[in-house]
Amino acid sequence: MEEKSQKILFRKTQIEYVETSYFGKLILDYLDQKKELQAFYDGFPSLIEFKRRMELRSSFSLDQRRLLHSVLKDQYQGVRLSQKSSESLDKLLSDQTFTVVTGHQLCLFTGPLYFLFKIAGIIRQAEELNKAFPEALIVPVFWMATEDHDFEEVNHAHIQNNTVKWETNSGIAVGRLGLNDAQKAIEELSSIIGLGKRQSEIIQLFKQCYRPSNSLAQATRELVNALFGETGLLIIDGDEARLKKTMIPVFRAELESNAAYEAISEQSNLLAKTYSAQALPREINLFYLSPYGRFRLEKKGDRFYALGSDNVFSQQEMLQELESYPERFSPNVLLRPLYQESILPNLAYTGGGGELAYWFQLKALFTRFSVSFPLLVLRNSFLWIDKNSARKRQELNLNLSDLFKSSDAIIEERIRENTSFDFSLSEFEDGLNQIFDGLEELSKQTDKSMQSAVAAQRQKQLNGLNNLKKKLLRAERRKSKILVDRIEGLEMTLFPKGQLQERYANWVDFYLEYGTDFISTLLDSSDFLDFKFSILEEQ
Repeated sequence: MEEKSQKILFRKTQIEYVETSYFGKLILDYLDQKKELQAFYDGFPSLIEFKRRMELRSSFSLDQRRLLHSVLKDQYQGVRLSQKSSESLDKLLSDQTFTVVTGHQLCLFTGPLYFLFKIAGIIRQAEELNKAFPEALIVPVFWMATEDHDFEEVNHAHIQNNTVKWETNSGIAVGRLGLNDAQKAIEELSSIIGLGKRQSEIIQLFKQCYRPSNSLAQATRELVNALFGETGLLIIDGDEARLKKTMIPVFRAELESNAAYEAISEQSNLLAKTYSAQALPREINLFYLSPYGRFRLEKKGDRFYALGSDNVFSQQEMLQELESYPERFSPNVLLRPLYQESILPNLAYTGGGGELAYWFQLKALFTRFSVSFPLLVLRNSFLWIDKNSARKRQELNLNLSDLFKSSDAIIEERIRENTSFDFSLSEFEDGLNQIFDGLEELSKQTDKSMQSAVAAQRQKQLNGLNNLKKKLLRAERRKSKILVDRIEGLEMTLFPKGQLQERYANWVDFYLEYGTDFISTLLDSSDFLDFKFSILEEQ
């Protein structure tokens, strides 16, 4: 996508993740490098740790590199590679080349904004590492989660306050889905965004990528390549027989001895003493892939069952199937990271809080199979504030950190500031408590059985006072309707459906407003090893 325009100016402000109230204890403790969590990963991201990781990954063989190069070259057939991406591909043959990786599901039109944030982050990561270590070559790689089969998670995108949905029969690995039915979603999107130069660019891009002759995996590769291909990004699909052939020993151990289950369970149990486990390991962490679906494998007695299908195997038949058709075996969310790190000369994986949470369950699994555990990098998070919203924020005299409070909390603060009496009714609450303290003392001197009755009456009166406080606030809200509407409107714009903007909105809205400046600003604003939440406010 090409467009020349005057650069849009944004002011970037960063706040600590804890100030947003959107991130859990596990991730906050990781960023603080708490000692109790350090046993669950191998080094916190820093230049020193990246250097150490290069030394650990130097054993990645030339044969592995040749296989990776060959597979990627075949996967890119029919896709226009930029000069930088072509160079990235050829660099993989060098023993001084390493990768940094992120991955995501194949969401319709890329789905939520953070799909792009993850990719921009590893591109910036590779650029900075190449500056820091000129003797090495660092290539950013996007891993497409083509084998996932939960179609409901990927079949929609939220654009201009509408949900565009792709309706089709599914059940198979989503990367293999045909795109005949996706044309209706493009038509729906076209009617939503209307006419204009940028509107036309977007619709033409989607028509080209999601053409009926493509699969969803091919469409996603072409779309991501169109947005980021000029940066040298490479895009890989793990649903590939030659790559899975290298995993036969691991998959065999999983079928024969539940190797992953034992390793992951042990570490998950240790993690659960302080934190909640993100994903539960199964005795067999593999699915069976067929043209009709992706079926979880389970062993009952001496038989293997592909649950939900008619496929039943003896142990000998199952192992023969693996030897003959490794592409029919699909790792689940806990085994896939081992697959990824086995086929790439990788240094670091960049993901969101939920993703990193299940990586913390996996270090023992990597040790079990002698695979280097990558550095874990929390992806960049952004709140994008357009000029109109920036003006409203300033008029409301809100600090940037105030935006992460609920509208109710902000409204209550403003009402308290603009009224002459104390809405907390603390004076009356103190008075009530003094009265009941006296009654409680009296009950002790007369009939101790009356103490519970006094306590119940105290709570009843305090509840009544609290209800009165709420009614007073509601009455004041009605008097302050204009203020209330403005605060609630700003919240709905910046936090749609009460979620972080990045988890709901789609990049199309921002491209329509800013064109290619949206992508370039995103790349420029992505941070390397600076783990804070970024707010980009248009000037």
